[in-house]
Amino acid sequence: MKKTFLAITAIIIIIIIFLLLKSCEPREKTEENLFTEEISEEIEETEESIDYKSAFIEANTDFTCQIIRGEIDIKDEEAAKTALNEAYKKQEFPVDEDEKLIELLEIYKTDENVTAIIKSRVQECK
Repeated sequence: MKKTFLAITAIIIIIIIFLLLKSCEPREKTEENLFTEEISEEIEETEESIDYKSAFIEANTDFTCQIIRGEIDIKDEEAAKTALNEAYKKQEFPVDEDEKLIELLEIYKTDENVTAIIKSRVQECK
């Protein structure tokens, strides 16, 4: 009798644990929710990319034009670094967050289209 009672209790506990674990599984996402999430992520990425891309172009054009006009002495590294940070700050780059700033700059510094735009805009400074 005692053994039967323990066996039934163990089975009930196992069933309860199984049901609790099953209810903890993530809910299945519907196709509509997945599509909405994907579109939202794409929009956010596009907005960020476009904003930072334009900002990168503007900041680097501004900085380079300052050098060409003789407003910045590039031999004075501290002054040049400060001027560059100010140019990025003016364009709302996260200059106080080194890792994020470097990550953003890495994206655009090798972009040939961005480089071509900056070169063309810098020609206007001369």
